[in-house]
Amino acid sequence: MATSKFDLVLMNIRKTDLKKIFDNHALWLEDNSKGERARLAGMNLRRVNFKSLNLEGAEFRFSDVRNSNFYGTNLKGANLRGVNFQGANLTYTNMKNSDLEYADFRGAIIQNICLKDANLKSTKFPSDIIINN
Repeated sequence: MATSKFDLVLMNIRKTDLKKIFDNHALWLEDNSKGERARLAGMNLRRVNFKSLNLEGAEFRFSDVRNSNFYGTNLKGANLRGVNFQGANLTYTNMKNSDLEYADFRGAIIQNICLKDANLKSTKFPSDIIINN
């Protein structure tokens, strides 16, 4: 399988860098004059453990989060446009008011997630999922 130059750059994000991004986002949520909003757009974030993090308002646009763990994560108001969630655990994830246009949930674990007022235009869900938005 060929790997693009872009993929090689994305694979180099370290856990310590992600922890710093998450910590700065937590500060930003407390006081937006401190810290910084999490900007993870276009990144390869496969198999990352986001469990129980508060990532409200985070930027994940067109990221690859396949097989990641979002159990109990708050993604309220996040930009999740075009994110690949295939194989991810989204149990008890809050995606209220999030932009999920073009996101792909096929093969994801989807149980008790909140999609209230989310943008679901052109979102791909498994065929057996019923959405009550």
